[in-house]
Amino acid sequence: MIDRDGIHAVEQFVLAKYYLTTSVYRHRVRLITDQMLIRAIRLGIDDDGLENVRRLYSFDGSSGFYANYLAWDDARFVEAFGGSPPPGPLCGELLARLRQRQLLKRVFQSPIDEFGDLGEYLLKLPEKENASLRTTLETSIAGVLPKSDSGAVDPRLIIVHVYTIRSVKVSSRNDEAGIMVFRDQNPQPFEQVSALFRSINEGYTEGYVEVYAPVDWFTETEKKKVRRDLERPIRACIEAMKPTAAMKGET
Repeated sequence: MIDRDGIHAVEQFVLAKYYLTTSVYRHRVRLITDQMLIRAIRLGIDDDGLENVRRLYSFDGSSGFYANYLAWDDARFVEAFGGSPPPGPLCGELLARLRQRQLLKRVFQSPIDEFGDLGEYLLKLPEKENASLRTTLETSIAGVLPKSDSGAVDPRLIIVHVYTIRSVKVSSRNDEAGIMVFRDQNPQPFEQVSALFRSINEGYTEGYVEVYAPVDWFTETEKKKVRRDLERPIRACIEAMKPTAAMKGET
């Protein structure tokens, strides 16, 4: 419980956590590196057929699984499967990029609400049952990317990432909203007493769709040109996406 004089201090703390999320956890480099690691794991299992990777990430509830899982971390994973030569070529390529700081580039970013009614389906794209649709979309996007010296871009190295940033009111609910404020012998929840948090629309959520790809640029001018040239083609690929019956809630 806090005194009324502490309300502004708690408000500042909650806002600091919110901006930590938007500025650090949702920072471009953090998002790209996380998605590259996740994609490397998926490719290692599904395409490279690495049995030890599958065993590491296929939970079976056994004591052996726990013992094996706890013996690994991101650094060991990158060293083991991103060496030269790597055990699996696709998994190894992404891990090698992480080791060498040759990250995929963000070639497209757009707020979800710019896609109108399609936006609600885009938010469901990361769900497991929509994996094939996401693969189809990534393959379509690979087709509009410029070819490199080695040929067309491998669609398995294209990552469509959809994420949201929840309202600060919602994000604080698990921790700070339950704090009681001592007020005239009648304690009340912080969320009700704070004028700032009462004024926030908890239904407001920011959603974004981004595309990461293995392209290169060396100057700010080149980066702007690549993104400008790809804006319309990638947006067209996304707008052409056909939501599945499951995404529409149909049976």
